[in-house]
Amino acid sequence: MAVVVAVADQAALSLENARLLDETERSAQRERAINEINSRVRQTIDLDSILKTAVNELGQALGAARVTARIGRTNAPADPSATNDNGNGQGDNHG
Repeated sequence: MAVVVAVADQAALSLENARLLDETERSAQRERAINEINSRVRQTIDLDSILKTAVNELGQALGAARVTARIGRTNAPADPSATNDNGNGQGDNHG
């Protein structure tokens, strides 16, 4: 009986270690993607390019068909027609 318990304990430990390794690998992959996006964003010098790069990179990283970015003041008017939109926020050059 003691041998069976010892084997079961070792199996449980092995499964937990495998789960932790998988979690660590996923976390490292996520960090690499974030660092890659950050590096590409830092290569640009103007705000419009930074936003386009960030939107494009996030869209690719997330596998999203469409990504939209919106920037505004925290005290911006609630009515969207009262704002000054410059660009489409799509991360592309279609103004």
